[in-house]
Amino acid sequence: MLENYGVDVAVVYPFDKNFSTFEASDYIEKVLIKSLQVKYLVIGYDHHFGKDRGGNIKLLQQLKDRYGYEVEEISAMDIDHNTISSSKIRHALEEANVDLANEFLDIIIFCTLRWCTEKNWENHGYPTANLKIGSEDKLIPKIGVYFVEVFLTGPYITVC
Repeated sequence: MLENYGVDVAVVYPFDKNFSTFEASDYIEKVLIKSLQVKYLVIGYDHHFGKDRGGNIKLLQQLKDRYGYEVEEISAMDIDHNTISSSKIRHALEEANVDLANEFLDIIIFCTLRWCTEKNWENHGYPTANLKIGSEDKLIPKIGVYFVEVFLTGPYITVC
């Protein structure tokens, strides 16, 4: 998906204990400037970063001349007077409202799962597939019955 938007490289920093203690200004200097050599930064209107969420667009704008980068803020987007946010998307998934999550994301949610032989689901009188998510860190919709489109790729399936 990132490639479709013209992104050539994505860097994912592991969020560990050490990383979580970075002060916002240290994060800007050590990660964004020294490590990634950022020249142009785009940040969401309500994004906070660093220890205790101490960094935001104001701090980035204050330090841009010192470090020689440009910063752009993306304004809030809404659908039917509902501001879109990652917490609202997570909440929609937790409440099994996949249609709303899809609308907020402007994509069809998908996940790749592995066939599972464990019999941990009740028989509800209709065919079911026992599937296992690859990581407990993944947010998947609330347990329920869903109509899905499935693509088989070896032992894995992609569910949309």
